[in-house]
Amino acid sequence: MTKKRQHYVWQHYINNWANSKKQVYVVTRDNEFLTNTENLAVEKYFYNLEYFSESDVEFIKKFFEINETGNSLQKQNLEWINTFSQVFRLKDYLDKHQISTSEGDELFLTALKDVEEDCIALLEQDFMPILHKIMEKDLSFFDSEKNYFDLVFFLCFTYFRTKKMRKRAIDSVKGSELGNKISDIIKRTWSFTKYIFTTNMSYSLITSTFNIVILENKTNVEFITCDQPVINTKANYTTMGKVENLELYFPVTPHLSLLLSKTLTGEKSKLESLKIDEVNKYNRVILNSYEDQLYFTDVEQKELVMDSEIYDK
Repeated sequence: MTKKRQHYVWQHYINNWANSKKQVYVVTRDNEFLTNTENLAVEKYFYNLEYFSESDVEFIKKFFEINETGNSLQKQNLEWINTFSQVFRLKDYLDKHQISTSEGDELFLTALKDVEEDCIALLEQDFMPILHKIMEKDLSFFDSEKNYFDLVFFLCFTYFRTKKMRKRAIDSVKGSELGNKISDIIKRTWSFTKYIFTTNMSYSLITSTFNIVILENKTNVEFITCDQPVINTKANYTTMGKVENLELYFPVTPHLSLLLSKTLTGEKSKLESLKIDEVNKYNRVILNSYEDQLYFTDVEQKELVMDSEIYDK
């Protein structure tokens, strides 16, 4: 059955801030309220595939310097392109040869609505044990290269899958006739382009000396999160080109956060207990980076965070 309401932030993740009724206290740019997590970071048919042509695909290949004889990174990105292109190339073939039926057209439309959310559901399911290991503060779990890679890939995908990053990618090149054309292509191909951004960022992290830091918060001010839950603390979000500086921050629960950083020397991972000023610093990252929604456990925590004068209004 086609899913109309599609989440661009993992609902299971947001539940970490929910009460026993699965309600979170939400602050938007012009309102605040208590609501169920199923109503958060959701949009009708957010993951619908938009039709893109073979010429759109060729442009993206040139833009990212992707070719069939390239290295393993390029080959992985080519696989993303081929996976998401299949349904449209089949539709092109059927239309060209005038082979179509009402039943076939209905199946095609259903595939456009479901294919990516089903893929994302599998990613979220695979990440579940990793999330639990973070919540258990089990750093030894990430000594495995596979577990470390799975963590990095999921964080990077969570970074790019959101409404905020889709809008940034589409808008970042606008401003000229050529830029507007490129923007239109990115919009049409965002179904697979975000996987290319994800793969490239993951490669940057995996091939560099990034370390895992679990940040523990025992203060009376909780970590907060939002509809852009993974933040590059080094980014200004003005371009979508090659990322030169990276430090990914991810609040996991009101009392635990994750940091992928180059700040450690001689250590692959560590657990760090934060003081109140450090908690405020990381909450500021969220407050200054959200798109539409901030998430708190309750109104009392909202007041504690906002009253700390860390919010750059």
